[in-house]
Amino acid sequence: LPLAGRESLDIADVEAHLTDQDVVPAPGTVGEDAATLIYTSGSTGTPKGAMVPHRGIIRLLRDTDYVRPEELRAVGQVSNASFDPLLFEVWGPLLNGGRVVVVPTDVALSPPRFVELLRREAVTAVAIVTALFNSTVNEIPDAFATLRQVYVGGERINLGSVAAAVAAGGAQINNIYGPTEVTSISTCNPLTTVPASAGAIGSTIANTWAFVVDEWGCLVGVGVPGELWLGGPGVAWGYWNRAGLTADRFVPDGFSGAVGGRLYRTGDVVCWRPDGSLEFVGRVDHQVKVRGFRVELGEVESVVVAHPAVASGVVVAVRSGDGPVRLVGYVQPVVGEPVSVAQLREFVGERLPEHMVPVSFVVMDSLPLNPNGKIDRRAL
Repeated sequence: LPLAGRESLDIADVEAHLTDQDVVPAPGTVGEDAATLIYTSGSTGTPKGAMVPHRGIIRLLRDTDYVRPEELRAVGQVSNASFDPLLFEVWGPLLNGGRVVVVPTDVALSPPRFVELLRREAVTAVAIVTALFNSTVNEIPDAFATLRQVYVGGERINLGSVAAAVAAGGAQINNIYGPTEVTSISTCNPLTTVPASAGAIGSTIANTWAFVVDEWGCLVGVGVPGELWLGGPGVAWGYWNRAGLTADRFVPDGFSGAVGGRLYRTGDVVCWRPDGSLEFVGRVDHQVKVRGFRVELGEVESVVVAHPAVASGVVVAVRSGDGPVRLVGYVQPVVGEPVSVAQLREFVGERLPEHMVPVSFVVMDSLPLNPNGKIDRRAL
């Protein structure tokens, strides 16, 4: 900010002149107070402001088990300032004696410049969206080798990009999952090897609990898909001035026994794996009917992005007038790996039933992204 007409005070100098008679006011902030108001459109496209309390940020970054304080010595601040990863990027280092390394947007979008900054500033950890991770690793496989921790989230991981990063060594690559309404990160899957599935989102982090329920709100067993409900101190107050939506998405916790506890209904479909971790299946609102069959778009997408020549991909359902619903895939190929529509249809057709194979594919130089770096489905 411009300092003209303002007086700049050095806090350390002020404290040195305090006497025993000086009264230092208490901060007055408690854990239940709101810390941030972050607007998220999610899958609905309608912005809603999630009120995240201070306790949620403390739960994210203190006395946790997915990251150690020494790994937060220098955290790259890559995300849009209105995007919830900012909580990790800023308060991660500042609450643990580290420093924030600001990465300008134009630098983040240029892999050579991005990698040069990470190494020059000795960055130890970053949290980035899947699309940025893919584009960076596809051009420079050892881009993150000098870091300690890399947290990738926002969309399904690309197994090819993960394989390249894991083979390069150095940083621990983690697949993370978490809605803004539960303070950014809820589960973490450290990838020491390439997982069998792009939906393997791991186990809940400390001070977070998860329940998988059916359409009646009853718990389901291992391997049964259901909606993910999350609880713990990371759960937000609710949505600013949206009482009805808050009541619908934030429900009483009838499972953990926490007095007055609430759970956030994520709208995401997951299932428990035999090892106690979670498998992401897709979105409740991304289910469509194709020729009478119920199809989960996320399941189709996971197969599309498994193609070795596909860096990123998305599948959407389209309808022309009163005609039938059709699936269309949009893909961004790996640099130097051309892929044809026929190859994609054959690859998907070998792995999924015929009604789940997109009728057409659009191969693009790059997929459209929203300001937070996620794929912008409405722009396809």
